[in-house]
Amino acid sequence: MYARRLMNDLSRKSVKPIALTGVVLTRAVCGRVARVHPALRQYVKPPPSTAERACGVLLHVTSLPGGFGCGDLGGARRFLDYLHAAGVRWWMMLPVHPVDRSGCPYKTSSVFAASPLMIDLDDLVEQGLLDRATVRRAAAAAARGDSSGRSGYAAAAAMRMPLLREAFRMFRASGLCDRLDYVHFVTSQSWVDDFAAFAALKRAHGGRAWASWPSAARSLTPADRERLAESSDEAFEFSRFCQFILDEQWARLRDEASRRGVALLGDIPFFVAHDSAEVWGSPELFDLDRQGRPRTVSGVPPDLFNRRGQLWGHPQYWWRAHAETGFAWWVARFGRALEMFDAVRLDHFIGLHRLWSIPAADRDARRGRWVRTPGEELLCALRDRLGPLPVVAEDLGVLTRRAAELRDAFGFPGMRVLQFGFGDDGAGSRYHRPEAYPRACAAFTGTHDNDTLKGWLEALPEAMFGRVRRYAGVGRSGVHGALMRKLLESEANLAVLPMQDVLRLGGDARMNRPGVARGNWRWRLTERQLSEASARRLRERIAESGRLVRTS
Repeated sequence: MYARRLMNDLSRKSVKPIALTGVVLTRAVCGRVARVHPALRQYVKPPPSTAERACGVLLHVTSLPGGFGCGDLGGARRFLDYLHAAGVRWWMMLPVHPVDRSGCPYKTSSVFAASPLMIDLDDLVEQGLLDRATVRRAAAAAARGDSSGRSGYAAAAAMRMPLLREAFRMFRASGLCDRLDYVHFVTSQSWVDDFAAFAALKRAHGGRAWASWPSAARSLTPADRERLAESSDEAFEFSRFCQFILDEQWARLRDEASRRGVALLGDIPFFVAHDSAEVWGSPELFDLDRQGRPRTVSGVPPDLFNRRGQLWGHPQYWWRAHAETGFAWWVARFGRALEMFDAVRLDHFIGLHRLWSIPAADRDARRGRWVRTPGEELLCALRDRLGPLPVVAEDLGVLTRRAAELRDAFGFPGMRVLQFGFGDDGAGSRYHRPEAYPRACAAFTGTHDNDTLKGWLEALPEAMFGRVRRYAGVGRSGVHGALMRKLLESEANLAVLPMQDVLRLGGDARMNRPGVARGNWRWRLTERQLSEASARRLRERIAESGRLVRTS
């Protein structure tokens, strides 16, 4: 009965199946099976490679058009159509985990879970879990409440979560918790129950950080967790439900992207927030004291730009514990990411050589010290368990010789950023100019932390702008287009353009200003900006630079 219901669901939702030794599975499930059983890899179609000459576009899911306060997976299909029409191979996103009120995708309560704010509510209507009229009224109210067209995460949660809870009650009342695909998801994904327990306990304790909870809640025994999983606790089961719906919708997104010849490029943050399900659930893997508080935290040392260094505040890893388990936590983390994405960008790659470890009580980073990390052993464990790793190494900053050797030994492309190519540091700047790009790299006009290309050009001092204009070899008005062309025509296998640069938007479309606490992560596309004319112009640029990938 359950198998028949699953197949009916797949047929109704137009999920493209793959035949695997007589069993019909979705692409996401095929990837999952192949990672558990490496001998089956030969039956799974390999993902696109970052080693082919191609173009990518950087746009986060929350920046898509749509209602309810931020972009979601409901707007992804039209964007996939845009990318396909433009000849774009890679859709690159920021981390897709749950966010805080500021919307920062690098501050998350879980590095395994996905953000419920991405759920396509219209899909829940089609499944019969929400009433269409109710969703339309809520969308109209949301539109009246915010005419800015920018993402607002607290407002998005206030609008979306009541609807998701209503859908969950319908799901539960209809007995769908017994569906085979739901049961398989919650039993096969080992992180789900920890995340659900963490979310339920956090809600029960008024949203306070877990280190301030009573001792019984700070450290649940395996029996406690099993009882919570078997209980009828609504908050616990609701988090499971949201992650299941996200997994379903994401699997369809990957299949639809594959049919359009578009590959998904994700982002793995190196560190984990202290107030997260992972640190709460596995404190032995982090450098914590007996009360669960960090003893050492992350950051970077002082430099010419910041005499006190940077204090990031994530707990440091307890590497000995990771090594003793064969880096099982990292294997699970990468395995989950590669179920969702065709390739991933590993943030702070240089941390695989060494990390700046700062006493947790310090107010700045000056008293930190370098700590060596077992990067080679970690990468070998990942490769042995998961096969070839489709990783783009975020190697920006001070790249040590050992980190570069690790990157090259494992065949990872590094990153180059065009905006970094025009400073006063000679060879350091030339490293980021398009004529210096090797094939094995991913080249960007700018990252999520940079201004848009137009905003950057407009903010340059006149003398530096003159230097950039002479490099571009064009008049003042043609600099933007000439720089884009130089990057696309470079030797880099992968050229990535932020969507803001594709549309030639100014500094008001910037995604993030590092060091500025408010106003980040809010920029969004409008429906009109995803025009046929825009896609056609981008396709012409991609074709002229030899980056148009033929797909079957």
